[in-house]
Amino acid sequence: MIYLTSQWFPQQNRASIMGLFYMGAPLALTLGSPLSGALLEMHGFMGHPGWFWMFVIEGLLAVCAGFFTFFWLDDTPHSARFLTAAEKQALLSQLASEEEKKVTSRLSDALRNGRVWQLAIIYLTIQVAVYGLIFFLPTQVAALLGTKVGFVASW
Repeated sequence: MIYLTSQWFPQQNRASIMGLFYMGAPLALTLGSPLSGALLEMHGFMGHPGWFWMFVIEGLLAVCAGFFTFFWLDDTPHSARFLTAAEKQALLSQLASEEEKKVTSRLSDALRNGRVWQLAIIYLTIQVAVYGLIFFLPTQVAALLGTKVGFVASW
């Protein structure tokens, strides 16, 4: 994703674009969880259990999104069908001028940079929060409802 943003967006816009990209996971969790719950309630519809409908419908949505992305989105602004010639030229010239100004640096330089460590800690915190929510929210909800969370079948 970082590579694609470097191909499409000028330097000053990349952080905002990556922020929007990373908002996708919490948004998907927020919207997808009620959808999954509703699909699980379809137990018995057409003789199939609710989990079957959840996997089929959500799987089809993911496959459709994959086909859409593969066939509609372009790799670079040069091949973009939705940009006019003037828009392509302006974007490509801005990206080319930024490319000329780039300097290379070593990994050791990045590891000594305090900003890199700040961002790593922020990313770690985000991941801990997301996975904590995913794995422990069912337990918290079950405790509120007075039910139990456990295995569906024993091994």
